[in-house]
Amino acid sequence: MFLRLAFSLAVISGLAAQTRLQLKNGPSQLSALFSAQPAHVLIAISPDTPAGFADFLAQRGARIVRTLPADHYLISVPAGIDLSDLHLSSALQLDASLKVSAALNADGFYVVEFHPDVSAGDAASLLILNGFVIHSRPDIAPSHVLVEGTLAGAWKLAQDDTVAYIFAASNDLIQGNPVHPCASAVTTVGGIGQYIATYGDGWDGPGKGSADLTYSFQVLTAKIPQAQVIAQFQRVFDEWKKAAAVTFTQVTQTDALRNVNILFASGEHGDPYPFDGPGGVLAHTFFPSPPNPEPLAGDMHLDADENWQVGADIDIFSVALHELGHALGLGHSDNPAAVMYPYYKRANQLMADDIATVQTLYAAQSSVSPVVPPGSGSPGAIAPGFTPPPIPGSPSGSGSGATPATPTGPPAPVTITTQAAVVASAATVDLTGTASGGFGTLTVSWTTDRGQSGSADGIATWRISALAAPAGVTHVTITATDSVQISTSTVVSVTGAATGVPPANPTPTPTPTPTPTPTPTPAATPIQLTISSSAHSMVAMPQITLSGAATYSLGIQRVHWSNSAGGSGDATGTASWSAQISLQDGDNTITVTATGNDGTQASQSVIMTYTRAAGTDTTPPSLTIYSPSTTLIATAAATIIVKGLASDNVGVTEVSWTTSGGGSGLASGTAYWSTAPIPLLNGDNTITIRAKDAAGNVGWRTITVTRN
Repeated sequence: MFLRLAFSLAVISGLAAQTRLQLKNGPSQLSALFSAQPAHVLIAISPDTPAGFADFLAQRGARIVRTLPADHYLISVPAGIDLSDLHLSSALQLDASLKVSAALNADGFYVVEFHPDVSAGDAASLLILNGFVIHSRPDIAPSHVLVEGTLAGAWKLAQDDTVAYIFAASNDLIQGNPVHPCASAVTTVGGIGQYIATYGDGWDGPGKGSADLTYSFQVLTAKIPQAQVIAQFQRVFDEWKKAAAVTFTQVTQTDALRNVNILFASGEHGDPYPFDGPGGVLAHTFFPSPPNPEPLAGDMHLDADENWQVGADIDIFSVALHELGHALGLGHSDNPAAVMYPYYKRANQLMADDIATVQTLYAAQSSVSPVVPPGSGSPGAIAPGFTPPPIPGSPSGSGSGATPATPTGPPAPVTITTQAAVVASAATVDLTGTASGGFGTLTVSWTTDRGQSGSADGIATWRISALAAPAGVTHVTITATDSVQISTSTVVSVTGAATGVPPANPTPTPTPTPTPTPTPTPAATPIQLTISSSAHSMVAMPQITLSGAATYSLGIQRVHWSNSAGGSGDATGTASWSAQISLQDGDNTITVTATGNDGTQASQSVIMTYTRAAGTDTTPPSLTIYSPSTTLIATAAATIIVKGLASDNVGVTEVSWTTSGGGSGLASGTAYWSTAPIPLLNGDNTITIRAKDAAGNVGWRTITVTRN
């Protein structure tokens, strides 16, 4: 089966006026995808999407990585699954063209943001393999890594699915000065990524209009005289009023609509994001309504335990100036000089980048001309005054083979065009198209889902001659790849003629002169993955032990399994591996995936058909989770304990848990059960609890825990 999703940012943007996701680099150039590798995908569900779609994803080895407002999700999808019956409104893969800040134009220091489900160890391994020097910073954001490398290397790195975004590092990060990361603008269900410039349409709705807002003070810090605190916030409101057609009027009603309520609080304070005490998260602010619900929308919460000051660190004006940008609908800037950069900086006023971005949501004040950051018309461009520090020479371990000359600016995106579909009238067919962009020299290659592969003739105008077109539909994936392995693919559906049908008016096609292509760098040998079981087996037990072997010239990182009928996990061992797998009635397609140390993957599948003996128990246990009390939880803690009840018509034999991060274990007790502390990764963690009886029947429930 194929994962075949239409990718259209316009559909995501237009799902509803109040749910617009504005990506910094615009939509992907892909219009369709046949997923040959795991992928992170932004999806929007529709009214026809099943209510239990999160369980549907989990059963097929996919998982929700980040929950966004108004039915948007970032999901991680393995290769070779079919999501067509989810009835999604849209889906957009985060490819390289969306992941590199438009402001990057030189070798130097970058911040690499990884998706929340990527471990620190996996991130470090990927960076080292791609020739980057990692600079450790104790106070950098959990999903960020400071690196030193080349611009060409950054574009190559962006090809990896685990990378979410790459942008310029500030001088404070580069020099190792203490920094305070912003926890991101938040919603009632989580934060957003660096790749998002703005969320929603602002308080004025679609278009660039004006908005009249109020503000209130619920609780103020006792560390500064109240008159000074109020004066600093009034400065903040006045500064944003200079840039956009927005007014702010102070009121006493803290739960008023269209109101920015200001609250200094400690620890748990009534929203999903408890504060963590001195030196951690300074503040968080909720986006406007919509997408956030009133009266929480626009509210600004600050950690009362921080050492708040006026004109010195931690400067209340600088932090509040940044946070009010989030209350107006702004995400984080890529410009280290901007107030909205994801790390707070001492500031006295907004910068050109901040003004230009807020003016994408609201009209400019009548006395202020609209601002466009020099060098780019898109939010996040770097204004004059910041130059990324250059690298003296190449970073250590910067890869092998010839290194292409470092470009002086962002490359044109790699593009490839051809026919969307072809109906063959003979046993073979010719395909033609164009390719352009990227670094250095392009190559054009092709593969089919019937095991064929090869290289096209030509580049700018290419041809695949005499491609076999057997009866039925053959999917041909055509890929353009540049000198640093940045690639773009397109898929052609070739419908073959029935056997024996002669070609209609055949015309001899002259064979073009092949264009010389660079000698490729020798690749690692393919992963060899075997399963010591037949492709389809009948089994009489509800649990099996599957085993096999996996070898790779660069070493195997892990072996993972997933069951189409539900369940997934890591096998024990790598070169020689085994896994205990629970089965459900009927066909269970077990997919085993081996991942190499360089991220290369190979998969094999077997089908296990389990049929219960006549007269056996077929009733699954009943399972209830009572702690935590909701299915969506946010916490700053590193672990969580889950408790609940389980019952069965015969008896519960086992309660177990698994996480989307690969963890698993057994709970204590059955009727009344409790897990040990379950480790949480930064970002969204899907925890699945399963209760099993003696006959192998399984009942299960899931919760999503967001670690901030």
